[in-house]
Amino acid sequence: MELDRSKFVTPEVAAERAVRSGDWVDYGWCTGTPVELDKALAARANELVDVNIRGGVLMEPLAIAQVPDANKHFS
Repeated sequence: MELDRSKFVTPEVAAERAVRSGDWVDYGWCTGTPVELDKALAARANELVDVNIRGGVLMEPLAIAQVPDANKHFS
C-alpha cells in the first residue's frame, strides 16, 4: 500500500510533469472529470499550446475554457 501512495501527486504537479504542448488529455465523462487537474492546466495556459482535451457530458464549466484566448491553448 505504501508503494502505491508514493505514486500520488497533486494536480499541480501532474499538470506540470505530465502535460506538454501538443498532448492529448482525456478528461473522462460526467463525474469522472478531473476538476482539480482542469484548474491546474488553466493556471498553466500561458505555457501551453495546442493541448487537446477529450471528454464529454460535463457537470460544470471547465476552467480551461475560461482563460483568455483559450482556443490557442486548448482544443
